[in-house]
Amino acid sequence: MIREGRPLLPSVIEDMGNPPWDAARGRILIVRLSRWQDVCQSSSHIFLFGEARKSLPKAFLDFAFLPPKEERMRLSRSGEPWFSGRASGASPRDFDLILVSNAFALELVNLPYLFSTAGLPIEAEDRATLPACPLVIAGGSNASAMGALVLPPSGPGAPALASFVDGIFFGEGEDRAGRLASILLEGSDWDRAGKASGRLDPERRQANLKTAAELEGFWPCLHSPGARRVLAPGRPRNDISPLVLNSPTASAARLAITSGCPGYCSFCLEGWDRSPYAEGEIDRLLSEASRIRASTGASDLELFSYNFNTHSRIGDLIFNLNKGFAKVSFMSQRLDILARSSRLFELELAAGKRLYTLGVEGISARMRSYYRKGLEDSDLETCMDLVFRPGPSQVKLFYIISGLEEREDIEEFSAFLAWAEKRRSRGTSKLLVSAGFLVRLPFTPLQYSALSFDAERLNSIATSMREACERSNAEFRLAASAEESFVDQALSLLGDLCRPWLATLPSHGFTYDARLSQGTWKSLHAYLEGAKGDEFHERTKEKDGAFRPPLSFIVPESRHLALWKHYTEAKSGKDRPSCLGASCTACSACSDPGEVATMTGHSGPGSYSESLISICSSLLSAKSRFQPCYAAVELGPGLAGAESAYRSSWILRSLSRLRPGIESLVFEAREQFVPDVDTWYGFCVYALYGPAPRKLGKMLAGLPAFWPLETPPPNSILLDLELELGPWSESRLAASREAFESWSTDSGLGYTSRKMTSGWAFSSNSREKAGKKALPTARLERIQERIALGLSLSGARRLRGLVSILGEVLYEDPVVRVLGWESLASVTKLYER
Repeated sequence: MIREGRPLLPSVIEDMGNPPWDAARGRILIVRLSRWQDVCQSSSHIFLFGEARKSLPKAFLDFAFLPPKEERMRLSRSGEPWFSGRASGASPRDFDLILVSNAFALELVNLPYLFSTAGLPIEAEDRATLPACPLVIAGGSNASAMGALVLPPSGPGAPALASFVDGIFFGEGEDRAGRLASILLEGSDWDRAGKASGRLDPERRQANLKTAAELEGFWPCLHSPGARRVLAPGRPRNDISPLVLNSPTASAARLAITSGCPGYCSFCLEGWDRSPYAEGEIDRLLSEASRIRASTGASDLELFSYNFNTHSRIGDLIFNLNKGFAKVSFMSQRLDILARSSRLFELELAAGKRLYTLGVEGISARMRSYYRKGLEDSDLETCMDLVFRPGPSQVKLFYIISGLEEREDIEEFSAFLAWAEKRRSRGTSKLLVSAGFLVRLPFTPLQYSALSFDAERLNSIATSMREACERSNAEFRLAASAEESFVDQALSLLGDLCRPWLATLPSHGFTYDARLSQGTWKSLHAYLEGAKGDEFHERTKEKDGAFRPPLSFIVPESRHLALWKHYTEAKSGKDRPSCLGASCTACSACSDPGEVATMTGHSGPGSYSESLISICSSLLSAKSRFQPCYAAVELGPGLAGAESAYRSSWILRSLSRLRPGIESLVFEAREQFVPDVDTWYGFCVYALYGPAPRKLGKMLAGLPAFWPLETPPPNSILLDLELELGPWSESRLAASREAFESWSTDSGLGYTSRKMTSGWAFSSNSREKAGKKALPTARLERIQERIALGLSLSGARRLRGLVSILGEVLYEDPVVRVLGWESLASVTKLYER
């Protein structure tokens, strides 16, 4: 079983609420095509889990992620699937339904391995006749650009000619993703005891696909001409009790405050594909945030929005949310709103914002017009003057390189950086310039433009930008290589041409693992030139208004006409002024009068009073002065191997469950002492921060697994430990003894051994420097059918060394159980209570 990152600890699996595998009413595998470490901050797989669990409470739900390279090599040698379930260890072929969440086109490079390593045909038509085979459904933020998965229908109203997946869901799946899963699993055979007696037969699987075609947003590729993308009711929507996985970001939660984007930039799929713009009503958002805080144990909250400052009540949101969370973060924002909103910048500083990311996009006014940014030079200059004031620690400017940039554009960019450097105070506001190569995406105005695959020209422009940055003491970074942008471009807009190449990838070994394997673009380009030459060259040319991208049926004809209009205006250098809170520009982006009214009737963030800024600053200052309430906490074995952030979130949500409402008294849980090893459980000490530590301490009294402490733990403590060394065997016992004696000698502890009936006892004549206390006797013995090592020890380095040497001989790190400590007499050996 793959254990990279351990996202599904036993405690997480318990929270998932799965029935036994054999008794499950359907088995669903939720697949992410990237590594766990790259998607742990994402929420789409958590969303799918929540939707499926609401509709199918008795189903077995599991997750799969791309394994790391070393694991992929091991799995391939042993003939095991790459995307096995992390909770069950089961192969994808053992599930009834596979839900693939695809975030961006490059991830599709990994999709063929889902089939090939699990022994499943890649073509849906071939899988359709197999007696026991899962249905595979794709969706996610890249759904509109999944043309590489299908051969397009032969005519209007016809199904796809071929498809890698059984269906695609377009749009927002709230209230629909769970219903879809339920429809697709309808008709499983059950005996009278409620246990599964068989998998869905091929006929029933196909019948369910046809029935699901009636669900808005779902397209069963081989059965119907397709469905329009759909929007969730009551946008934006928030799951108030999402599953928390074990990750370094487990102590942070997201709150969606807006949906869509009012910008309609010419390059941006998110802005067009998630339209129209909508924002959540403030009272509802505050209520949802409070419930999310209690259910997840999050101490930090991220405001999720394409541009957070488009929300008309953003100031009130930031202030009120800071009353309930240790930290509230907000990332991307529109430059024009920041420049034109009185005192918005001061409010952001008062709320703790120090890192600024500003999407300038075009390196010149001409290129910004091409991208339809609606950004005046004066807005950009005002923003730079703001962010170079005392307060911000880093400013990142993001740009897009299209290949259309000329010498004059680069000179304008260089002059701007020189101007900015003069305004930047010495030693403040580190300036970072980040650039990415343009990918012309379907369902955006730039889908009509000619496609560029000229790496030499693109890299030359990037080099010129880097040199300009060096002259102005700015750091320059490229988000991805030109070759990666070419693969992204081809899969997104030339989808069906790339489909045969995509199917052969397992034979070539190309993957996407934060970066594409070397040679991927060379292979794809050679295929397109050789097998699709004339059609490839024709489709890379500039298109006219009659062009329709792959999957064009998912939007109405009026949207295609609007995209063409925006492209012609972008090409002519006509920028698009923002209509948010202004008069309608008749740009055709809105599809009905209601959307027009939402845009033009928007009140905007407005101005902020000195009193609001002052009280917000005072609130953050008060939070920074919170005095801690110390508590001993017992963590169960299901938390062995947990990330620090997950332990903290577990503590806070456990307190909310045991004492509803206590979250108003505890904002954050910080570790005071925990063993400095990866796999441990048992007793530890946390500092709990909130506005009323004494009241909090009283509320902790009597709670299971929590003991309030009157004083903080000392720096030096003697831990009472038990190391679990795995199943019993004479050879394992001997190897453990040899490793322990080697460690004790290297540590200068001078243990001597004595044989016992069940193992070995060790005595030490050494004295610990802390307290001059002799080390108690250690015992390495058989306990039932397992081996355990019990001892007391001080010093993190010693424990790390012991775990390391035992892990080397046992081929896995031992689990460390902390039974108590001797420096805190009132709670010594808490396990006896």
